[in-house]
Amino acid sequence: TRVAMPAFPRYAATPGASRAGSTAFRMAPSRWFCSSLISRPEAWPAFSHRRLMRAAAFAGPPAMRSARMAETLEVLAKLFSGEAFDHQGRFWNMRAAQQQPTPLNGTLPIIIGGGGPKLTMPLVARYAHWWNCPSYSVDDLDALRPLVGPARVSVQHPITIAADEAGLAAVLGPARKRFGNWGGTIEGTPEVVAEALIAEARKGVEQFYVMFTDFAPTESLELFGREVIPAVRAAVAEQ
Repeated sequence: TRVAMPAFPRYAATPGASRAGSTAFRMAPSRWFCSSLISRPEAWPAFSHRRLMRAAAFAGPPAMRSARMAETLEVLAKLFSGEAFDHQGRFWNMRAAQQQPTPLNGTLPIIIGGGGPKLTMPLVARYAHWWNCPSYSVDDLDALRPLVGPARVSVQHPITIAADEAGLAAVLGPARKRFGNWGGTIEGTPEVVAEALIAEARKGVEQFYVMFTDFAPTESLELFGREVIPAVRAAVAEQ
């Protein structure tokens, strides 16, 4: 196989799950996360800011990044077929490219995250098995939902959680300083956090990716796992 690489290093399709401190209620063992950001924070110190942005395929205007993503998804579909193919495009040039072994069911589930109605959502509707609504687009979830096509829906949230109001007051300041401009942050006791997630689950959201604003100490993980996850699952089971 001969592959002519495009001008920018490509991370538009990154195999494996993000390791950026996130956890999901349910995670399949094999998925493709299609994103414009590197999901390997351990690699960050080796890059200057400019080099990181280029290596993450984040350089260039949004239309270029969207076009790169679309062509990458097209190439992946051809690779998953297991058949040899030639491809000459704007970002990828391949001759006699072939993927072996191939996925048992003919493809790997593709997750696309983003909320742009003009560039991202058409790719979701065409290629994605899952649409991951990022925290900054949570307020637009109802408006964007009709644009996802057959894709299933997951949502990303920063979470600030504490066992009681006194504990919450102690962590809100640093949490808002670190994540205040992210959007979609859920703050509260386990009951409040669970109610917010249940409300979205009742709208058809099937999976959550949560990032803890205190950087996930054991206490927060245990509290979330012990009180929030069972409450959400129980509420969904009653629907």
